Amino acid sequence: MAVVPLLLALSWGGVQYEWGSSQVLGTLGFAGLMAVAFVVIEGRVSEPIIPLSIFRYPAVTVSLLATFLTGFGMFGGIMFVPLFFQGVLGASATNSGSFLTPMMLGVVAGAVLSGQALSRFGGRYRLQGLVGIGIMSVGVFLLSRMSPETSNSQAVTNIVLMGFGVGISFPVFTIAVQNAVPYRVLGVATSSIQFFRSIGGTMGLAVL
Repeated sequence: MAVVPLLLALSWGGVQYEWGSSQVLGTLGFAGLMAVAFVVIEGRVSEPIIPLSIFRYPAVTVSLLATFLTGFGMFGGIMFVPLFFQGVLGASATNSGSFLTPMMLGVVAGAVLSGQALSRFGGRYRLQGLVGIGIMSVGVFLLSRMSPETSNSQAVTNIVLMGFGVGISFPVFTIAVQNAVPYRVLGVATSSIQFFRSIGGTMGLAVL
């Protein structure tokens, strides 16, 4: 009940309604009210959907925030990179969609290498997480600098770089969360990673 009105407000603002309109402000206010209600209720029930105790672990809080931000960037890239190839560089609709393949291959390569590094070098979560987010940030920055003069090869290089950074972060934050929480909340904590990634991606699309 908190997420849906928040996404509606972000989608409506500046498009269907002005940001200061009663529709947008009212929906944002309702989202905030429902978020407060969720926290209050979850803190009192015996079997909460998301036990608030998991946020007492710094590794969980940091990992969920980082996952939210990487989802924001990744889904934004998936949506707008094909539009750039089609609308700016003049590629066909079919070809513009195929340019996402290098990005996905970068994600897979980053995830495989990151997982191997975690198992072989003793789980350096902080270092690998920083490296992954750093590489992704460089890729996002390069994407933001693209123009009609950007070549196809340069654009592909940029999206591969972003995808590789995202891939590095995938196993790092999941394993960090799993190793930080007690076994009884392992399933909830693990699923929260995917939830925050999905919410980050959805909010990213709405904002962008």
